[in-house]
Amino acid sequence: MKPVVGTTKQCLIIICVMLMTTCLFYSPASSSESIVMFGDSITAGWPYRRSNGNGCTDCGGYQYTLQYYLDTSGRDAMVYNWGVPGELSSSGVSRIGTVLSFTPANYVLIQEGTNDLLFYIDAATVAYNVYNMASKVISSGGIPIVGTLLPDSTRGAGYDWKGIALANAYIKFYVQSDSRVCLSTQHDAISDLWDAGYSYEGLHPNSWGYFIMGQQWYQDLSELKDCSY
Repeated sequence: MKPVVGTTKQCLIIICVMLMTTCLFYSPASSSESIVMFGDSITAGWPYRRSNGNGCTDCGGYQYTLQYYLDTSGRDAMVYNWGVPGELSSSGVSRIGTVLSFTPANYVLIQEGTNDLLFYIDAATVAYNVYNMASKVISSGGIPIVGTLLPDSTRGAGYDWKGIALANAYIKFYVQSDSRVCLSTQHDAISDLWDAGYSYEGLHPNSWGYFIMGQQWYQDLSELKDCSY
């Protein structure tokens, strides 16, 4: 299943309202599965949420969409947001153990590294750090799902000034070299319409972009791509 590109704004507005309403009635204590969102400002939900997730269950970003799809599919799961705006992947490696001690997780959705590329940190280093995070999830007993990095068109549409494509190639290499690590093809899901409707400022998704992200996370969480579970 590929994300539906032709969905009208009216339908998306109705769905988004349903997502927020559904999340209000969720109780973490009643869920048998724990899903942790781990990453930077895109995970936290910028610009709609401008502070750390700190494990909240109603923060925003793609969280509402993912939680909604889990609910409507009958899956007894709760999504926790542990995004930290501005975080570098090296800090993520240091932080993830603490997060997992606070929120033991069945699945951890990792998407981090775009801030590193802003400071010209080597793409291979970024991918290695992401893989290191995934390894810590495995050690904790969880299943890591690594998302590819989203486009950054802040210096012009279609201009990959950060080297996102190279970083994603390294990330895919690490994921595909370890059957315990799964992949979420976030970049492929959102890139075609990134500048045409899924981002307002070229760096973060808008509400429609987060909707597409939530769809893709749900799909890849359901299929567990490039891993053997």
